[in-house]
Amino acid sequence: MAAWSSGLPEGFPAAVLGRLPSHADRVRFAAVCPPWRAPARHHQHRTPPPLPWLALPDGNLFSFPGSSSFRFPAAARYHGSCDDWLLFDRDDDDDEDGNGGYVLHNPFSGDAMRLPSLSRVRYVVSHGVGPSGATTPGLTDDDERAPRETSLRKMVICPGGLVAAIVGREYFAKLALCTMDTFSWSLSVHDRWRWYEDIVFSDGKVYALTGDEDLLAFDVGIDTDTGNAVVFHVKRVVKRQLPRHSSAKVRYLVRSSRGELLMVRRHFSLSGETTVRFSLFRAELRSSRWLEDESCVPLWAERIRRDVPGYHAGVYDMRDELITDILPRQPWCDSPAPTTTWLFRDADGLDGGYNE
Repeated sequence: MAAWSSGLPEGFPAAVLGRLPSHADRVRFAAVCPPWRAPARHHQHRTPPPLPWLALPDGNLFSFPGSSSFRFPAAARYHGSCDDWLLFDRDDDDDEDGNGGYVLHNPFSGDAMRLPSLSRVRYVVSHGVGPSGATTPGLTDDDERAPRETSLRKMVICPGGLVAAIVGREYFAKLALCTMDTFSWSLSVHDRWRWYEDIVFSDGKVYALTGDEDLLAFDVGIDTDTGNAVVFHVKRVVKRQLPRHSSAKVRYLVRSSRGELLMVRRHFSLSGETTVRFSLFRAELRSSRWLEDESCVPLWAERIRRDVPGYHAGVYDMRDELITDILPRQPWCDSPAPTTTWLFRDADGLDGGYNE
């Protein structure tokens, strides 16, 4: 403990934390002195879950409420995000196939985790698999590789270190699995190529939203005989019964704080350049359908206009259908303009330092 902090009154950390409503301020407090991190974690468990942080491609992160800005130089030029991790392309040549693969970096804790290149994809073949996608023991691998233009599009980290990702190109994708033990991606040959929009992990399963607004549930795990990450079963738990909307160009799959699975439609103007509204649907698994929900409070959205270089973010209130800017427009000289992303922190994420 620093000499100056040892002379402070007992209970000082708790007293200060009780006056800090912002998660960003509590992160600052925990970074001042290592012994204060334990009280900060304890206090965090008694407060509501922190709101997400908005990450900009220039390395700036914003917290809410208050839109406080923090500078994380290592967060610049990310490829995507997953929970409180940012995903980057790895440019080194350590991979035996000459492709650097990917690296996950946590800008709050400084932790990093390497992921293999998509050139290391093995197609997992299972004997006796039916059209439903259910698999049986006795898995073998063949040497078929994914197409060179395959890219990693969406990703989730499951308990136990298993990584699930949507990989593919354009509207053709599959669910790929990876573990650090095998350090390679595996695809099921029995899972047909689909147009996947988004994936989440919830209640022990990986859920995937398709472009047709079907919701699929994947049972995933490790095959004890081969050590490969495998899909044991695939089931369509929600079938699209909603009318198509030509203005709904993007769909997101979100797990609510109550554990519900939500589909968010993002609607654009006729020109396709401006977000005009969102619509929200809740997955009713018992009846296998989507139910529209108009009671949700604000959704966060990025706003980009192609005729003006730069980007900014806003909040969409589903009750009055108004978008309120939360950040000023950020200039950007490169083309095309990059997209912002969100970092969702858990209550224990108070170990990292930061640069303002």
